[in-house]
Amino acid sequence: MVIEYIKMRKNKWCIPTISTDDYAKEFAKLLKNGSNKTFFLQGKWGSGKTEYLKNVEEQANGKLKFIYLELWKPDFDESLSRQIFAATHPILDPLATTIGYIFIALTIICSSILAVKGVIQRNLPNYVFTIVTIILAIITNLFSLTKNKLINVDKIRMFWSILTLRKNSENRSNVLIIDDFDRLSKKIQEELYRFFNAIQKKGSKARIVFVGDLQKIEASKNDFLTKIIDQVIALPFVLSPQSFSPGIENIISENLGENSDIAEISNLFVTENRTLRDANHFLSYVEDEFCRQDKKDRVQTVQQLLIIYLYLFYKDKYNELYQNCKNNDYIKKYRKDRSNKKSNSFIDKEIDRILTFDKKYPYGFWDNPTMYFIDESAVTIPITKLLDFVEDTESLRKLAFSENPSSRYESIYEMLIAFLNSPTSDVQFNSPFFNEITEASTFAMIAEPYHKPNELIKNSFHLLEDYLFEYVLKIYDLSKFEEESLEYLYDFLDYKISVIKEKYTLTEQLYVLRVGCLQSLITYHPKDAISFPSINKYSVTKRFLPECREIENKSNFGKNIYDAEALLVEFCFKKPEEDITDLKYKALNPPTIESKVEKIEQLADYEYVSFWKAYLDDIEIAKETDVLNFEYRNENYGNFVYNRYEDIIHTCCDCFTSDLFFDEELSVLEKLQDLFFSSDWVDFTLKLAAIKRQFNMRGRNSKKAKKAIVSSINTLLNSYKFSEQQANPLRSNRDKYDDENLYRILNNLLNKVNADPYWTRKLK
Repeated sequence: MVIEYIKMRKNKWCIPTISTDDYAKEFAKLLKNGSNKTFFLQGKWGSGKTEYLKNVEEQANGKLKFIYLELWKPDFDESLSRQIFAATHPILDPLATTIGYIFIALTIICSSILAVKGVIQRNLPNYVFTIVTIILAIITNLFSLTKNKLINVDKIRMFWSILTLRKNSENRSNVLIIDDFDRLSKKIQEELYRFFNAIQKKGSKARIVFVGDLQKIEASKNDFLTKIIDQVIALPFVLSPQSFSPGIENIISENLGENSDIAEISNLFVTENRTLRDANHFLSYVEDEFCRQDKKDRVQTVQQLLIIYLYLFYKDKYNELYQNCKNNDYIKKYRKDRSNKKSNSFIDKEIDRILTFDKKYPYGFWDNPTMYFIDESAVTIPITKLLDFVEDTESLRKLAFSENPSSRYESIYEMLIAFLNSPTSDVQFNSPFFNEITEASTFAMIAEPYHKPNELIKNSFHLLEDYLFEYVLKIYDLSKFEEESLEYLYDFLDYKISVIKEKYTLTEQLYVLRVGCLQSLITYHPKDAISFPSINKYSVTKRFLPECREIENKSNFGKNIYDAEALLVEFCFKKPEEDITDLKYKALNPPTIESKVEKIEQLADYEYVSFWKAYLDDIEIAKETDVLNFEYRNENYGNFVYNRYEDIIHTCCDCFTSDLFFDEELSVLEKLQDLFFSSDWVDFTLKLAAIKRQFNMRGRNSKKAKKAIVSSINTLLNSYKFSEQQANPLRSNRDKYDDENLYRILNNLLNKVNADPYWTRKLK
């Protein structure tokens, strides 16, 4: 059973035997009727010549006797006459060899007996001794004659072989097959020419078939063979790479279950005239890499196939990649040469074309070269397993929510992003994968106030925008394209949020739209844009301006979470570029900051900071920005904005200068200092407020509750990636503060930021 399984397994990765019966019958007929003609069977080494001749012999139905002369062997040390005699007399040769060994043994025995003849003579009669002596002398002399070439055994063998070949054997014509003639040494070839002349004398009935690559023989300027050949026979077309190369595609496709660009590799076998043996050798390595090394769905198939091809047929190119794949200077030069099209040889051009610097998933060769080399393992998670993970709603939501996923999910997080970025990912708009990942992304965005989207969220919504782009383009003309694209996106978000949450506001949707979905809202720049985004800050402002103005006119405007989003829509999200004429911005006729200053100053602290962080990017430029250069409350408004912004920051920092935070075990103050001078501080503040509301205020003196809050704060801090920042160090005066408990500190913080129950919720 084991042997049958192995055979079945191997047959799956091997081009099936190609039938050459019809061709073989014709060649057999030619040999029967060809008298003593000389043929040359043309074909590269490994192209199937020997197997074809075996079939010709079979199709001859016993009317031809094939004698195979295989002289090319790495350990060849026998004389030509001995090899020819062994081929023409397969039964007699081993018998003669045995007799020879017996003869040698008798010679040794006889020599020994003659050496001690004095002892033997005393114990034997005279006539017996005389007979024994004569026999021993004859045997010893015969051995001496053969050794001294007075009796030339090689000539005897050759003469006997020539006689055998000239006549028919058992009423069958002899066909002498001289295999791999092009690989023989020049000395052996010259001996064969003399042998050929001896056979092909008048009355000879032998057919001779030279087998090899005629192009190599012609290249060596061997004119003699071309003179004695009567007819060159080409191998059947079915054994050519043009014929069997589709078999390579079919075998790989069937076993791997994909059809992605495999023809690019099979075409190499045609272009470079590879043999059937080459193809099966290649397929055995393909099986080994994709099955034993388990690289299926973990590598880009066509790139892995090329690496295997280089390993088998271009070892120098393979070794070059192997040695330099991590060398940045080599890669830069490679990319430069590639862009300048400096590749010369055919295989160099194929390497450039197939080993592209793309962002497909699974990772391409240049993104992770090690796993593409022979016998190396691939660490990429297969697409099928990524799809299975996405079906686990709870785990996916945690992944979408977290900025720094745990080590357990880190590789899945990175590879999901790579998959979403891949231009060839087969994720359809209505597929379960797409629905699950966009729903998890939406959930994360509304699970806490001002949630900062991670790369997974950004990429999933970017994919959504791409799908809407393609979908709307098929339905509407360009005049309605921008409007309808935004409408579809809004409806999609509205549906996704409604599935998760019963009550939500337009401003909450606008925040998800601005921060989570549309990078183009904040990255589009009229000077740098090569193509205009389908959904952009202008289209959003135009679409939602009436609703946002209604929100601004409400009595409690500014005290609700996300109220700043209404103002951002009205101002088209970003301050206008001062050195660029933005015609689309002017066409919207947005209000000035001065005309809306009272609405802006109505914003609660947490909304105030959120507004300016989005509008200006960097608060440091507030004092120098022209749009803020007007008087407000007896001072320049740019200075006013900067001072209020800074006051909020320092107020938050002051709340954490209690002795509680100087506990060495907690050691959070240093992280807080870095955080509050970074762009992430307001997000942290809002999340901190949500943590505080998880606890009952009546237990303000509970040490257990205090420790729980501190633990939550530490967990929150650890979820942020801190980078080195140029920030003014916070000089804390410990004597300035009473040793109050954490609840009072947090209460002060919430009072300063005008906390509102509408925006606080349990931290997920």
